[in-house]
Amino acid sequence: MAHRHYAGGSRVPPELYRNIFQHVSKDTLTSITRANTTFKQEAEHLLYNEVVIPLDERKGVKLLQTLEKDPRRAAQITNLTLPWCGWSEFHIDLYIGAIKNVTNIQKLIVALQGDAWESQAQFVYVAQSIRGGHNVRTLLTLGMCIHFVFDLLARTPNVESWTHTAGDPVFQLPSSDRLLLPKVKHLDLTPMALTMLNGPLPEVTRLRLIIDDWPAWVEDRALSTLRIFPNLEILTLFDLNTTATSLQVNQIVDLIAENSPRLRCLGLLHSRLQGNSPNDPYRADPDGMAPVMDNCPREVFMRALSRLQKLEVLLLLPSSSANPPMLWREIWGRGTTKDLAAELTKRLPRLVLAALPDQRTQWFDFVGGTNDRQLFTRVQARMGLLMADCCPDLSQVPR
Repeated sequence: MAHRHYAGGSRVPPELYRNIFQHVSKDTLTSITRANTTFKQEAEHLLYNEVVIPLDERKGVKLLQTLEKDPRRAAQITNLTLPWCGWSEFHIDLYIGAIKNVTNIQKLIVALQGDAWESQAQFVYVAQSIRGGHNVRTLLTLGMCIHFVFDLLARTPNVESWTHTAGDPVFQLPSSDRLLLPKVKHLDLTPMALTMLNGPLPEVTRLRLIIDDWPAWVEDRALSTLRIFPNLEILTLFDLNTTATSLQVNQIVDLIAENSPRLRCLGLLHSRLQGNSPNDPYRADPDGMAPVMDNCPREVFMRALSRLQKLEVLLLLPSSSANPPMLWREIWGRGTTKDLAAELTKRLPRLVLAALPDQRTQWFDFVGGTNDRQLFTRVQARMGLLMADCCPDLSQVPR
């Protein structure tokens, strides 16, 4: 039987090259591109499909020069991580020349690095040079002041998922100047970034907020901005080392219920809710029995939760090391865990409480032991949904 021979004497058909090359390192791919024309075309597609501009100035400049001089290679990029670091401001023209050639990008990560804070305003010129922004579906702007990514957002009208952290503005924009992202579905923002959006945004079903001043946020009723998301189903509030009282937690739940009637999953994560403030009417007992969270009266918290009629999952943990049974005893006072489970079932029959994956055993005991395997399975399934949809993938961010 005669054998068919392909480029370079290989018996492997060209359409299989890409599948094979997926399993080799980038250094090997670079060597493969020098073998022959067929290998070069298939290997380059993988070599430049996902590109991270190095933080090292020499390597970063070299890669940007390659993208500027070779539009064909730049057009292969669909996933680009673009750090804005100390040397970036000295190579603005190079950034612009390279970005103009990246016309098929689908995922873009822009990350402010190190001491480049004062020079980030110059990123506006880079953003204005983007030509393939209509292809972008996932956008992460990390550490950048939101005012300096406005041009970038304006050039990515079809973005479906936007993550923005830090760099909040010092003033709010008038409604006429706010952003309208009609196709966005997933948002991961700071509260002030919400004031940059114009609504309503009916496509948004998942929202994660990173809060650096929770008490002030509640006092300003900034949660009322949730009204621009009429179909919000999954909401996670991630607290950055701030302190909120139990009364403020109840205010938060009330405001969420007022603005998000369709909410199914609610996560209040990593908040350091201390009960030692003399101004907290529900502070912990002086005997120190509730050091992790305020001893919030059962009826107050339950009344707030009851307004969320469609709520199915509640994730409420002050830290990843918290003990769920002890935590909920502190919230509900001295009632037993069975009393809590019974009241939850009565008041909110669709609701299950959730814990982080490393607390499965503790939580399994808490919800009733071996007789509640069905409930436990439901908790785990819903937790997977909550954590997967509300936590962004930041693995591409250069360190």
